[in-house]
Amino acid sequence: MTDNIEAASTAFGQLVRSIGDPQLRALMRAVFYRERRYEAFCHAPLSRSEASGTAIRSAIRSSRLLRAVYGHFAPPARDLMLAALLLYPAGAAEASGAIGRLYPVPVLSALMVHDARVSLPREKRASLESLILQAAWLTGEPGVAPAESTRREAQMIALCLQLDRRADALAPPRDHAVRWSGQAPHLKLIETYATPAGKDDDDDTHELRTAAG
Repeated sequence: MTDNIEAASTAFGQLVRSIGDPQLRALMRAVFYRERRYEAFCHAPLSRSEASGTAIRSAIRSSRLLRAVYGHFAPPARDLMLAALLLYPAGAAEASGAIGRLYPVPVLSALMVHDARVSLPREKRASLESLILQAAWLTGEPGVAPAESTRREAQMIALCLQLDRRADALAPPRDHAVRWSGQAPHLKLIETYATPAGKDDDDDTHELRTAAG
């Protein structure tokens, strides 16, 4: 590993250890420490057009964003959200294989969670899989629409993913995405939808909750 990859690996490990739920930490180990998967993940690009190592760096940046804003969630929800963000790009480790060419990275990540050989309550495992896929849908990737019971958590994960991507690529929000509106310390959580040509983007938004300030 290069020095940059080693530093990223150290930071990723610290975030994993910050998860309070020992069952979720065990799941992380089961997902990443299978054969040489973790080494592949550390070097994997987030997409075929990106550079080596972008998957783990995206996981680190978005997870740090989450930790800065998830204080109003209960500790079990925080752990589940943090685990979902750290696992979100895990599928990049398998994206170069035959199966990886069939599925998007978040779907591969959810499959890894589903197949991980670890003792974990079925409901908790299903919730983690769902959060990954719901956040993917909210950011415009293939996934599933959020359920009402986990909507706030999925939206927060999607926001952190989008903020990281904006900082990295300055990309505009996509259809069915969620974004920040306003300026700190008065950030608000906004859900955006596809708008007809010529219509002002902010005309078709739905304010969900104040996130800070």
